[in-house]
Amino acid sequence: MYDFVIIGGGIIGMSTAMQLIECYPDARIALLEKEAGPACHQTGHNSGVIHAGVYYTPGSLKAQFCLAGNRATKAFCDENNIRYDTCGKMLVATSALEMARMQALWDRTAANGIEREWLSGAELARARA
Repeated sequence: MYDFVIIGGGIIGMSTAMQLIECYPDARIALLEKEAGPACHQTGHNSGVIHAGVYYTPGSLKAQFCLAGNRATKAFCDENNIRYDTCGKMLVATSALEMARMQALWDRTAANGIEREWLSGAELARARA
């Protein structure tokens, strides 16, 4: 007999199991997975990106969850010696219209507290070299 049964060993199922263990350390928990190992479906096919929240409206629930999830994911990895790369994200404008959109994203990232840097075309060319 189990107190909790979780179906699926992807990121949601595993995260649910972890939270239940933390909240109910004496609970009997079963995690059912049809594959030979965890994360064999959607979780295993994701790009593995820890999102920064660049595109979300400042103050929105999505932005709040994204920023909190970013910090929590990195903290979890640090606590469990799981390697991850902080490589950043490069957004490039190729037209005047895209430059206007870039300015809006620049303002949005500032409002969301995201570290950012603006490179000119020449600086970008030097960075590639």
